[in-house]
Amino acid sequence: MTRDMEAEQGEAQQQRTSIIYLVDDDPSFLRALSRRLQAGGYKVESFASAEEFLAHPRSEFSGCVVLDLQMPGPGGLELQDVLARAQMPLPVIFLTAHADVPSSVRAMKAGAIDFLTKPVRGDDLLEAVNRAIARGASARETRRKQ
Repeated sequence: MTRDMEAEQGEAQQQRTSIIYLVDDDPSFLRALSRRLQAGGYKVESFASAEEFLAHPRSEFSGCVVLDLQMPGPGGLELQDVLARAQMPLPVIFLTAHADVPSSVRAMKAGAIDFLTKPVRGDDLLEAVNRAIARGASARETRRKQ
């Protein structure tokens, strides 16, 4: 088996076991984004708020979180901070209609994988999700070896 084939099999396995958590207060956007990611081979769980996401129990942290920047209650930046403080090792991608330079800089300095604006091209989102999944898998492997 070639290295390329092994890499493709590894990516396919990550897609089957990874969950993409969508957190956005726009129900129609959540549905559209969920369909797009499912068509890309991912499992998707959607949440209308940061509080709803945090209240959802999860036993494993494989996958990534796609966050809206501005939502009622805690916004995406606040949720990113909570995840970091709680040591929830989920890579974060921001997806927002309200982008500004200070917010994007803060998000990226805090470890966000990407900061995308709405409307987003499906290929751009899938590329960011693939990078996030790969980075999360690499971080989990590093933690296992320690």
